[in-house]
Amino acid sequence: MGRYISAFLIIIFTVFISYGSEIGLKLGYSTLSYSSVATGESKDINFTLTGSIYFDYDIPLSDTTAFSPSFQIDYAYKTIDYVYLYGYGYAEEKFTYTGFEINGKGKAFLTRTFMIYAGGGISMNRFAVDYTLESGGTLTSDEETYLGFQGFAGFQFLITKSLGLGAEYKYKIYNDNSTDYTFDNQSFILANIFIRFK
Repeated sequence: MGRYISAFLIIIFTVFISYGSEIGLKLGYSTLSYSSVATGESKDINFTLTGSIYFDYDIPLSDTTAFSPSFQIDYAYKTIDYVYLYGYGYAEEKFTYTGFEINGKGKAFLTRTFMIYAGGGISMNRFAVDYTLESGGTLTSDEETYLGFQGFAGFQFLITKSLGLGAEYKYKIYNDNSTDYTFDNQSFILANIFIRFK
């Protein structure tokens, strides 16, 4: 049985290599806009750090274009305060965002080392107030999950045969039916480093 699984994994890996695939890390800045349902007043949350890991699988359309299914996990946080929690001690209070995205990208390779892209998709997104304890543990309160829709565009260039850098702008809207506050949209400005397998 193990030989069949190994053979299957080798075949999948060979297909990925033959078409081209990419794994990368994105770091940058994001701003979440929300509004009060009662007053209509809008405010922004500027996250301290935004990071993402992603995987793309390229399906060539021509010698210079490709379509890429893409999977991405996002994380962002903003420190709110340091508080004392009865029974736990002091903790760092953070507003956190986590997202899982399924995207489609259209890519155009303008040269052998420079590429532009644009795309969009759907996502599941979590917002919560999390506490990081001095002991190293974590606690969560006020957790909510929303469906999101995002669009993005960016560019990349290779600095070696397989290692590259890039930048991206992404805009996301949320399907939020909250009775208190509505998460309206979130914008991202990100730089990324990636490895291409072809």
